[in-house]
Amino acid sequence: MTVSAETGVNKRIDFEDLVRHDRVHGRVYYDEEIFRREVEQIWRKEWVFACHDSEIAQPGDYVTRLVSLVPLVITRDEDGDIHAMINRCPHRGNVLCMRDSGSAQVFRCAYHGWTFNNGGKLLGRTFRAGYAPGYGKEGEELNLVPVPRLETYRGFVFVNFSPEGPSLIETLGAAVPHLDRYVDRSPTGEIDIVGVEKMVIRANWKMPLENSVDDYHAGFVHRGIWDMDEDLRKVWYSTEDADSEAVNIDLGNGHTAMDFGSGIRTVGGGVTESVVPDEVQREYEDSLRRRLGEEGANAVLKQAVPHMMVFPNLFMLQNDLRIITPVGVRTTHYYHYVFNLRGADPLINRARLRRHEVSYGPAGMVLQDDIEVFERNQAGIESRIGSGEEWLDLSRGLHRESTNSLGQPTGRTKDEIAQRAIWKHYKDRMTQS
Repeated sequence: MTVSAETGVNKRIDFEDLVRHDRVHGRVYYDEEIFRREVEQIWRKEWVFACHDSEIAQPGDYVTRLVSLVPLVITRDEDGDIHAMINRCPHRGNVLCMRDSGSAQVFRCAYHGWTFNNGGKLLGRTFRAGYAPGYGKEGEELNLVPVPRLETYRGFVFVNFSPEGPSLIETLGAAVPHLDRYVDRSPTGEIDIVGVEKMVIRANWKMPLENSVDDYHAGFVHRGIWDMDEDLRKVWYSTEDADSEAVNIDLGNGHTAMDFGSGIRTVGGGVTESVVPDEVQREYEDSLRRRLGEEGANAVLKQAVPHMMVFPNLFMLQNDLRIITPVGVRTTHYYHYVFNLRGADPLINRARLRRHEVSYGPAGMVLQDDIEVFERNQAGIESRIGSGEEWLDLSRGLHRESTNSLGQPTGRTKDEIAQRAIWKHYKDRMTQS
């Protein structure tokens, strides 16, 4: 390794050496200085998913989030506009709102009683006579500080702390058709968040990032559920067949997708057709045809549900949205959101919820396995005694990568093409000035 021995905040880190085309060095998972630079180069320059608009559906609704290590309050005002503001009173820096969500017309600071409307404008200071005449009238420096950029797509709210750069739609790029197909499973083309499970993982944020688009581990780590579901097990093994439709796709900008083709037929996403009555299934399919037309509905009904990752923190699984938020080099907040397909029969949404509980619920048979692996990975990577054992190999499938009709790098689902795509974009970000 040729990492410089310089110390301090200006320490040189050679990311060209640490991140190679077929491997990465373990240091990127535990180095404090690297983590600080990730916050600046990735989390405060990328479009980061913040919330879904169904969480703030009505005027006055708000949620609080920690995004890029910055506490935010995200609101919908009386005109229906969405605001994302730093959750901090500009007077003395106190965190303004402590609740996860709610509805409020105003926010009042618990420290000195300053009050703001839900668009962030300062409404009043207590004991105004203590301030000089004209104080605070000339500018907006006493309002809540807005995040420089906020954009939405299909109900997904993203923020960006950099005032300049590509738009959200430009950044999503080739991920857009997959995201559309994900949401278009809803008869209305909209989804509603109905619940969330929150966890703390004692592992670096890139562990779940890599894992969420890794099909290679599934039959080993999740052996318990595999042994219960013969059809799922057969599909997993079949993805190694040379004629399998299932592929892993590098979508660019760090985004990746696993496309299982028609190998996993579902209704409403992640719910097999046999779970709901035939008449409910037919009405669901007809509702998609009415909205999308025959061709559009077939693209949803006859293909597997998209399984994708929008860099750096949004994962779209069959029934769930998975979000990661780094809070330290070895600590990650991990959120699993459950949603309904708006307009779908309650039997479909209920079946989807039951499927979620089996896989990702508190007593589920998938998520807990993954968390155990993340923390074992972190412990293993940090139990270093030399230098050679610190490299992590990402070469699986490198020799058989191909390009699809859209010019996108493609491999089999058990190949590590998704991980290589992530790390390529990561290195691009970390080496930018």
